[in-house]
Amino acid sequence: ASLTEAVMEVVGIRVYPLKSGGPLLLDSAELDAFSFSLDRRFCVVDVNGKMVTQRESVKLALILPRIEGANLVLTTRGVTEELTLPLKPRPDMEHIDKVSHDGIDSGALDCGHAAARWMTNVLGRKVKVAMFDPSTARSQANGGFGAREGLKTNFAFGDQAPFLIVNTASVDQLNRDLKAQGHNEVDDKRFRPNIIVSGAKPWDEDNWETLRIGDLVFVRQFPCGRCMVPTINQDTAVLTPGYQPTKILKQIRPSIDPDVGGSPFFGLYVAHKDGRPGKISVGDEVVVLTKSAHPLTKHLGPGQEGKDRRQCGGELEINVFAVSVALTVAAAWLVYRWSRRHA
Repeated sequence: ASLTEAVMEVVGIRVYPLKSGGPLLLDSAELDAFSFSLDRRFCVVDVNGKMVTQRESVKLALILPRIEGANLVLTTRGVTEELTLPLKPRPDMEHIDKVSHDGIDSGALDCGHAAARWMTNVLGRKVKVAMFDPSTARSQANGGFGAREGLKTNFAFGDQAPFLIVNTASVDQLNRDLKAQGHNEVDDKRFRPNIIVSGAKPWDEDNWETLRIGDLVFVRQFPCGRCMVPTINQDTAVLTPGYQPTKILKQIRPSIDPDVGGSPFFGLYVAHKDGRPGKISVGDEVVVLTKSAHPLTKHLGPGQEGKDRRQCGGELEINVFAVSVALTVAAAWLVYRWSRRHA
């Protein structure tokens, strides 16, 4: 039985074959051991082996995918040539020993010179295109937020976990908060979800521990800490003035976790239990099986921002005070040593 009275369902499924690229909107999607079988199976890598995302190149948002037979085809504005990539590895692909992103390293397969030339031309920086190698998958056990939580889930080129769920009611509530402060509304594309759920109350996802979607069980990993990517209009690759909506999220959704660097949370990372293959579809019922007793964030009403900073940010204020005292003592010691040498 569900722990919520509301009837929830899947209203959208999105996969992003190229990490930080545009989405495929699907009515149903197959899951393999790592995530949706087409999700983030390719990424862009710079000359230092670092994964390139929209944080470094907003032009990635304008690269659109389509599937043609056994190939992924990428297109973008202003470039007539298309890039065609095989969905399965070729024998001649060279191995990339290290691809780094968000504190997690993995291996990958090099998609070759033609792919590198196309992507370098599109982004205006020297890069190559990499394909996911299941034998060297990204693992939470290797670093990032998941390692701190003791998680060991393996996944493809996603940031920190296999799937991201976004609750439509939370998007609606955020837009009410934006309008109340005179800002434009945003769409859910800004948050790059895999699974979009309706029928819940705003911010209910903070407490979801295990879910059943269709006949598959999904397990909470952790809330999604937000960077600058939600400030990028995914249709135009233009940054929103005023750093919105991330700025207002920092006001109304402050993290109470000292290890996330002040990033607000929006959306919930989940993994499918035991990496079990299967399929989910738009219209599938979403059932909350268990809830978490320890959400890492809270939503604030108007006028509560300052109060919450005092309550949830207490540790930060104490730490700032301690650092100030330490710097004062250190400065005094240096002045004393200098005066002794020059007396």
